[in-house]
Amino acid sequence: MESWCALLHGGVLDAALISVAELANGAEHGHPPLPADSGLTATALGCRPLVLVHACSQQRCTLHASQTRWQLLLPPAAVQPLLWRQFSQLGLLPLQECADTDCSSWLQHLQEKPYLLPAHLSLVEAPDWRQAALQAVPAPELLQESLWLLHRQEDSKQERIQLLHSHLRERIRLDRAGQP
Repeated sequence: MESWCALLHGGVLDAALISVAELANGAEHGHPPLPADSGLTATALGCRPLVLVHACSQQRCTLHASQTRWQLLLPPAAVQPLLWRQFSQLGLLPLQECADTDCSSWLQHLQEKPYLLPAHLSLVEAPDWRQAALQAVPAPELLQESLWLLHRQEDSKQERIQLLHSHLRERIRLDRAGQP
């Protein structure tokens, strides 16, 4: 969050799209952890359901090696603290951190070991990910990501921020309805 704050305050960005992943039925609800005096505002855009994604090749491997144990592959706890806390409390599978920032590294991890990655279904349809022959399965607990528009408080009334907010909310609404 400190990086986003610095980029926004430095004028490098006008706004940032922030995702907070969580269990849909959790007692806690995701909100970006903003520092109290940041001068930034996080405006809710909506929620999208998540699935668990894995490499098909790993499923075949684990069918023949019963001692192989699946793990959840997650962004660092500092990036998705609510998701880490909630999955830790459930204790369903071991959690594995991945701090990589490029999709090819994430794909490599998924193809090397039996990992499950919480993701929006659109990820499986993205070109790089589609070539990796990934498969989506429902999570044992309902998962979702809350999407937020992060921007400077003084920019809240600017037309470009309001238009961006409206456009993103509509895209998320259409996505939930299954429309392109």
